[in-house]
Amino acid sequence: MRGRPCSSYVSQLAALLDVALRHVQGRPTRVCALSIPDWSTTPFAAARPDTMLPGKALSDISREIDEYNQAAYELTRTRACHYIDITDLSREAAQDAALLAPDGLHPSGKDYARWAARVVEWVRSLDLAA
Repeated sequence: MRGRPCSSYVSQLAALLDVALRHVQGRPTRVCALSIPDWSTTPFAAARPDTMLPGKALSDISREIDEYNQAAYELTRTRACHYIDITDLSREAAQDAALLAPDGLHPSGKDYARWAARVVEWVRSLDLAA
C-alpha cells in the first residue's frame, strides 16, 4: 500500500509469482501467497501521525487492504496458485493485544503461529508426488 496504487502492487506481485513459478518448474499448485494483514486495527495505527498517510481514515486503510487482497486473490487464481487469507486473523488483534508485538503494530509470535497453521494446513494438502 504505502499510498501506491493497487495496480502497482499487482504488477509487483505478478513478478514475484513468476519467479516462484520458475522455482517450482511451473507447478503452480506449489505456490501460495498470503493476504496482507490489516494493521489499521492496531494501537500503532490509532496513534499514527497524520503525516504517515495524510487524509486516510483507519476505515480507508482497511478498505484498501481488502482491495489489494482481492486483487492478489484474483491474480493467484489466474496463475493457478494458492491464496491463504490471514487478514481475518490479523483483525482479531483489535480485541486481543496478545496478538501484537510490544510495538503495537507487528504481529506477535502467537499470531504468526496462527498464520503458520494455515500454511501448514495447505502444505499438508499438497500432493508432493505430482
